[in-house]
Amino acid sequence: MQTVFYGLAIAALAIPGTGFRQAPLSIAPPFELAQAPKTVNTKVSVALPVSAKVWLKAGGTTTGQVNGFDAKQQVLTLGGEAIQLAKISKVAFDRKALAYRSDGTLVIRGEDTAKAKQSTWQNLALSAFQVKSPKLGQAEINLDGVMKPIEVKGIQSVAVKSVYVIDEIQFQPAGKMTIKVTPSDR
Repeated sequence: MQTVFYGLAIAALAIPGTGFRQAPLSIAPPFELAQAPKTVNTKVSVALPVSAKVWLKAGGTTTGQVNGFDAKQQVLTLGGEAIQLAKISKVAFDRKALAYRSDGTLVIRGEDTAKAKQSTWQNLALSAFQVKSPKLGQAEINLDGVMKPIEVKGIQSVAVKSVYVIDEIQFQPAGKMTIKVTPSDR
């Protein structure tokens, strides 16, 4: 009896107009092996110590706090003085000068437990550097297109527990710059 019932049910599904409709088959799309790469945050927050010494190409130096940076006009503002980047040999930040984290707390360099090594970030476009908070000495550097994503991830992993403090900036022809940084524990 069961065999006859199953046979009628199968026949009813196959005969049009019986009132039974076959549910459409849904075929799941194939699993994609090659997925789009995840985007990497290429911006790194850095601290600018409050005291900088600018070496001028014509000779001489001037000191003060970096208050601004204009990549388009190619001007660095030190204290209240605007200096054309073409006139600057380098900007060095005093290791003993105060530096602050983005939350306003003081960075005490030399008392941290990190085995900090200075890193050099080269061939940065001038537009990659932006002063965010002159009062607290906060800036941001965009490493997009300068380093491989894996290198940027390494820098970001250090930045989770440390703050990068700028030691030196050198300006190069063709709108490029080199920045030397050292991580310091948070």
